[in-house]
Amino acid sequence: MIQSTWEEQRVIKDVMVFLQGHGVSTTYAVKIFKQYGHESILIVTDNPYKLAEDIFGIGFHTADKIAFKVGVSPWSKYRYKSGLLHILSEAAEDGHCFLPLPELVNSAIELLRVDVQEADEETLELLRVDEHQIDGEAVVKTAQEMTETEDLIVEQVGKMLLCYKPTFYYTEENLAKLLLKQLENPINIDLPRVKDWIQRYTQSKRIKLSPQQLEAVIKAASSRVMVLTGGPGTGKTFTQKTIVALWQAMGKKIGLAAPTGRAAQRLGEMAGLEAKTLHRLLEFDPAKRGFKRDKDNPLPFDAVIVDESSMVDLFLAHSLLKAISPTCQLLLVGDNDQLPSVGPGKILEDLIESGKIPVVTLNQVFRQAASSAIIRNAHQINQGHYPKLEVISYTPKSDCLWHDGGTEPEHTVQVISELVTEFIPELGFDPTIDVQVLCPMTRGLVGTRNLNQVLQQLLNPPSPEKSRSF
Repeated sequence: MIQSTWEEQRVIKDVMVFLQGHGVSTTYAVKIFKQYGHESILIVTDNPYKLAEDIFGIGFHTADKIAFKVGVSPWSKYRYKSGLLHILSEAAEDGHCFLPLPELVNSAIELLRVDVQEADEETLELLRVDEHQIDGEAVVKTAQEMTETEDLIVEQVGKMLLCYKPTFYYTEENLAKLLLKQLENPINIDLPRVKDWIQRYTQSKRIKLSPQQLEAVIKAASSRVMVLTGGPGTGKTFTQKTIVALWQAMGKKIGLAAPTGRAAQRLGEMAGLEAKTLHRLLEFDPAKRGFKRDKDNPLPFDAVIVDESSMVDLFLAHSLLKAISPTCQLLLVGDNDQLPSVGPGKILEDLIESGKIPVVTLNQVFRQAASSAIIRNAHQINQGHYPKLEVISYTPKSDCLWHDGGTEPEHTVQVISELVTEFIPELGFDPTIDVQVLCPMTRGLVGTRNLNQVLQQLLNPPSPEKSRSF
């Protein structure tokens, strides 16, 4: 017993000394040993790029540095393979599920060349011997070999070869199958009765539906899956409220959700029912990094509305469809002209263009909404016209003000900081509850990651009095 324990501790020490001697931090060394145990040294010396696949927090760049330290060739197929997968991961952060083969290969060559140039002196000396630092043909060959082992999925669309990570390809494929299966279950309704209810409801509420809104309400009653889309001010919220009332009259149990907390709050206020973020609706489990609701534990609803669905990415849409029972109805509401999801995929746009899902598009801008400069400008942009913008001032005449943000990313960060701490409070708004900052990327100074940190420091800085529990 004592001897085996001592032997175990000796192995751990040997692994830790080896890893730290090759530039691996203590934190990563512990993770590596927990993953591979006694085989840690063998795996790191043979294929350190496996770390990027197996260990959370270790990406291509970290694995690349370790590889150079342990003497792995810069022309290793392991390196080429890891570089190709890294490019696809970076593309996913920009919202792409795939890349065309030429773009993937060219980006990988550039990535591998840049990282080689940042190698240590010994590697640099080795590179000077060879004129061709990165062999493009070898990268292409590696991609071909990866398709044979299904580490890469290549799909031909027309004359283009599209490259997917397997998880993206099969998730997209399965999402399509789930949607088609849902559509196989038609809904039979008493149409005259539905129309009679709509007439009585609108008369009692003293409201009038536009022809498009009426079409949307009727289709929502009879469609297993449906998309309701339209620009700002076209009555999507008003139409949803009528659909909820109809479904309630039909005795349906309704679930409401949206990708963000703010959108869910607005949806709940509109419908007079509890609305949740999609992660709360699907019951995200941090320990398992997955959802409790799935095909074996479906959502307990007869109908589900998802607002702001243009923000739903591939994996969230897939999780939602897995958690919906075959008899449940799904209404996706959103503006296809808004920014797509931060995550990979453009689900709402693809569903609209598929021709398989019933779609109702609202395009009539109502008079009350037309008084908003934000809405008028949004429609001007959609129609290809330059918007009429009011320069920012402390005496605004409209609800849409323009600030050029400066010429550099640093200027934009400074402008946003000044707006939320000075300008907006001066106009009588509370920046902690009345402000939403939208940006089209996650990385960079003006990406969500950095802006979240900047705004938290300005509006909700950490302090010893605040709880840090999750």
